[in-house]
Order: sequence, then C-alpha cells, then structure tokens
Amino acid sequence: MQINLKLASELNSIHSQISTQKEKILQFGTGVLLKGLPDFFIQLANETGRNSGRIVLVKSTSPSPSVDPILPYTIFEKGIQNGELIEKSQIVSSISREINAQTDWKSVVELAKSPDLEVVISNTTEAGIQYLEEKIEGNVPSSFPGKLLSILLERYRAGLDGLIIIPCELIPENGKILKEIVLKLAAFNQLEKAFLDWIENNCPFCNSLVDRIVSGKPNAETREKIESKLGYEDAELIETEPYALWAIECNKQVAQKLNWSGIKSDWILADDISVYRERKLRILNGTHSIMVALGLIQGKETVLECMQDDEMLAYISRVALEEIAPATAVDPKISVPFAKEVLDRFANPHIRHLLINITLQYSMKMAMRNLKTIERYEEMYAKPPALMARGFAAFLYFSRPVKKNEKGQWLGVLNGKEYPIQDDKADVFAEYQQSGKLIEEILEGILTDKRLWAEFQFSAGFKNLVKEIYRKEFMA
Repeated sequence: MQINLKLASELNSIHSQISTQKEKILQFGTGVLLKGLPDFFIQLANETGRNSGRIVLVKSTSPSPSVDPILPYTIFEKGIQNGELIEKSQIVSSISREINAQTDWKSVVELAKSPDLEVVISNTTEAGIQYLEEKIEGNVPSSFPGKLLSILLERYRAGLDGLIIIPCELIPENGKILKEIVLKLAAFNQLEKAFLDWIENNCPFCNSLVDRIVSGKPNAETREKIESKLGYEDAELIETEPYALWAIECNKQVAQKLNWSGIKSDWILADDISVYRERKLRILNGTHSIMVALGLIQGKETVLECMQDDEMLAYISRVALEEIAPATAVDPKISVPFAKEVLDRFANPHIRHLLINITLQYSMKMAMRNLKTIERYEEMYAKPPALMARGFAAFLYFSRPVKKNEKGQWLGVLNGKEYPIQDDKADVFAEYQQSGKLIEEILEGILTDKRLWAEFQFSAGFKNLVKEIYRKEFMA
C-alpha cells in the first residue's frame, strides 16, 4: 500500500491542487539527494501557493518503461535541532512522472518544447559535468551536457523562451563550468552563432550549493517503525537529517521568476553564494578534518562516538565555536549560528559517519579547509590557534606510514590496529618517517614541504606549538 492521501481532507486538498499544476521543471537525476532536498523545497513552495509547478525526472541509466508515473513519497526527518531530538515528516507530491532518456528521448524533447517549462535541475554526480566530444543531433546524446544542449537547441528552434539551469552537482561554480562545457560542445557541433547568443542572453546558468545528509530508504525494520508513527505505509519513504541548505546564485530577475525565496531560511536565492560555500568549507568540513585524527587516536570509530565522549565533545565544540567560526571570512552573525547547527548535525544519533572515511586524501583536505583559517586566526588574534594546533598535531601522528600491504598501500598503526593511509601524499610522509632524523627535524620538514602546502607558510609560532603538542601528547 502506498501513501493514503485521504488520511486528512486538508492534506488531500493540498496534493490535489499540486497535481493540477503544469510541468515546469525538468530534472536530470533521480537519486535521493535531489528527492530529499530540491524536490522537498519545491514541494514546500507549492504548498504555500507559489505555483512552482511539477517536476519531470529524466533517468539516463538502465532500461525501464518509457514513462513512469511517480507516486507521492514521504521525507522523514530525524536528528537534532537547537539541541533537541526531533522527528517530522513531509509528503512530496510535486514529481509528476519519470522518463527514461535511453528508451524514450522523444518524450524528453516534447517536454523541452513545452512553453510551460521554465527550469532544469541536475545532479548527475561530479562525473556528469564533463566535456564529451559528441554529435548531438540524430541520436540521444551520451553526456548530460550533450542532452542539455540538445534540449536547448530544440527549444530555440521552436521559438520559445530560454530556461533557467540549476546544476546541483557537488563542485564549485557548477553553473559556470556547465555553461562553458555546453558552449564548447555547441561550437564542436558547429551550431549557429544566433543560437549561442540565445543561450548567453536567455539561459542563466546558476551556481548552486546543496547540503543535506539524505540517508535514503531505511531497512524494512526501521521503515515499519516509522510507518507506525505516520499511520500509513510508504515503500518509497526517504530518511534525511533535519538540516537542509539549497543556495542558488542568481540575479534579481531570475529570483523573481523562480519565486522560491522566503519558503525556508536555508533556501537562499542571492547574487553571491560564496559566503555559504565558505562557511561550509571552513566550519563543517574544517571541523571534520581538524577533529578526526584525534578521535581515531582515542579509539573512536564514528563522529557520533566523539560527540558522546565528554572530552571529545568539549574539544570539538570549542575548536568550532572559539577558533574556526570566528576566523572564517564570514560575518559572525552567520558563522557562529552555523557552527552550532554543525554541532547538532555531528550529534545526530541516526547517522553513522565513519571517521576513517573522513581521512580520504587527508593532507589535501587539511590544506583546503584549514590553512586559511589558521592564517586568519593569527592575523585576528596575534597568536596561533591552540586547539587547531592540537588537531593538526594529531593529523601528523595519524599520517605516519609504518609499512605497505600486499597491494602497495601505506598503512599506519593506532592502538595496535592497522589502518590504510588513503592519501596521495603518503609517500611524502613515508620519506620523512624513514629518514632516521630526529622528530623535531621530521616535523619541521613536513610543515615546510611545498609538496604538501604549496606556497603556504606556517608561522613559527604555530609550528612550535604543533611540535610541542606532538611531543607531549603523542610521544609520551
């Protein structure tokens, strides 16, 4: 049995009204992130009378019936907000149907030529926004940029308005990059200049940022427990954390046309979203990187275990709120509340985030996420950030290669257990580890090696503090 929309007359009325709306949004990607974030927000907009329209999904993998109707599904949010454990649900009924691009490209083209269509949304993974030199006419293009170019060409030839393009792939400046690929592919296909001008003047490509943990469909046991609380069954139910951010970079004209802003505080339409990317990189990702090695050294396996340990909780809270958030190049009125939200997300008892997974390409992540924060803190306070220095010392201790396994991968050892060092720079750390030098020389060498930090230079004060903590805490 699927969702019973007759559970309440008011609920049934809302979703009946949405079902009569026009198909205004074409979405490339059918994964749970899109269903749990953009599609969730569009549902909220429709329920508040914004008439954002219904969504048509385009599936590009595995054969399936050419046009599938999409039944309503439930988003079930579980986690912590403002320190309180919460659970709430939202039915999403704004998706009208699914088209398989491989078996029914004709239906995609027909929709592309609909005067009702206004927006294209995508999440084809980072690999989806890649340039593939291909002819787009007379066949179904292989790449997502090829499919998008084909749709825009059909629309141009039909004499219709342009479309608003909002890629949600997790790469910086995703809209700018996608536009460059589309125009390059148009040039390869020798399409007329008037069409290229039409894209330039009528099809805004919006950079966007999405941030939400969407766990997906729960196992049968968990789903049964949730359904007992909801009072109905839903085989398509999706679990998410409560936090959700969708920031879209666009001008006022595009924002007015979308008419999406104001639905939820973390659904943002702005002419510059760099502040939201910066706070996520520095505070969410930066805190992850600065605390993970310390947690592993103390025998923890997950972020949640760290948050349940009084000592680790105190460390993570202080480093996020006292050093990272204040030193992020974002207004403290934005950065500090966000840091508190991050701590709530880390403490979500329903999410199992393995610490070892966070150490993938550890040195690169540490450089991208924390070097600027360390530098800015010292500029602001005229002293090195002591808590970040402790996390950095733990990172250096974790990154000590001890031996290679049969696959040639470097391994480290903590608490008598081996673990993989999943870092392209592991050979650099191994070089120092096997040099036979004193620990002082090894640490100095690592902290000044341009192969790790490029042109960035740690201050003498920060280096000395890291060395001191390393000796006292990890060599005792």
